[in-house]
Amino acid sequence: MKVKTEETGKIFQLYTGHYHKKKESPDCININQPKCPWYQSDNDANVISRHYLEPGEWTTIEAVHRIAGDEWKDHGGTELYPKQCNHYQLRMRVAGGQNTPYWIDDMRVQKILPADESLVPHDSVTSSGFIMNNIFEYSMSWWKIGDINLAPVIEMDEDIQRDVMVIRGPNFIRDKVVLQNFKGREIPQANYQYRFWLKLLDVSHPINFHILLRMRFHNNDLVNGPCDKEECVFDRRPFNQPVSSNGGIWQEFKTDVFDMFADDELGNYQDWDGYVKSLHWSLYSTDMEPLGTWKTAGFEALTVTVSILTLHLVVSFPDASNPSLFVFSLIVGTLN
Repeated sequence: MKVKTEETGKIFQLYTGHYHKKKESPDCININQPKCPWYQSDNDANVISRHYLEPGEWTTIEAVHRIAGDEWKDHGGTELYPKQCNHYQLRMRVAGGQNTPYWIDDMRVQKILPADESLVPHDSVTSSGFIMNNIFEYSMSWWKIGDINLAPVIEMDEDIQRDVMVIRGPNFIRDKVVLQNFKGREIPQANYQYRFWLKLLDVSHPINFHILLRMRFHNNDLVNGPCDKEECVFDRRPFNQPVSSNGGIWQEFKTDVFDMFADDELGNYQDWDGYVKSLHWSLYSTDMEPLGTWKTAGFEALTVTVSILTLHLVVSFPDASNPSLFVFSLIVGTLN
């Protein structure tokens, strides 16, 4: 599709809406909130694209979206098929309020079944480790933002000829943040490391670039639990260092090896009294100049390892007077 606005600093968002009566409960307060009929999963799987609009110019938007799955789930994770045609909607908006005028032209939707390799590299959403849509083949799906007016966007990069995520300018104390809620896709107590790519433009000095993992845990045990509050917050910071532009070229970086909130004293968080509210992987910069830009081309999980598990088995055979002891060591993990 093509989109145009005459106003400056506007971002166009294409997304879906999903309605189902089974999402609703008596304590529904707002139709878009959990336990309400228009609730959407909090991982932004329903977002198709976000694009920055240059004022007065037609912007061509191309995006691929995979329907169903997370975008059709209720707050408990049950997938609910839409009952009527208007229960699954294609929506669009330009950030900036209801009075922002914009024009749409030449909109086309093509169904891809099975996936055409010339349009979609894979017939399902790609992932690496616990990160979904890791190289933005499905535009902004699964990537969350805060204020739509300050949102990152997807653009074609001329150097590598594919879509990348673009973040422009600062945002108060902490610059613009993009994050992904990966709860349910992680391996508890595993060790991870990621490789990623950055390009930095229009800055006169290095910026500080940060990757933060944050777990919010609802704690039912204020005495013997992981903290003395109802909500416990735990952080991991696998990347926190200055990055220079290096002439505006793509640069490859690696995070430190980090654990998935393993604790020698408290043990596996899956055994704590309570539940994980969210697990966020977030990216942001500080000391960004007003006209500066950083881009990321995606993330690749390197070796993911889990601790060695040793099993001791005592086996008795009918003809043996003494049982035999066998010891097995098993390493569980995944390699991306």
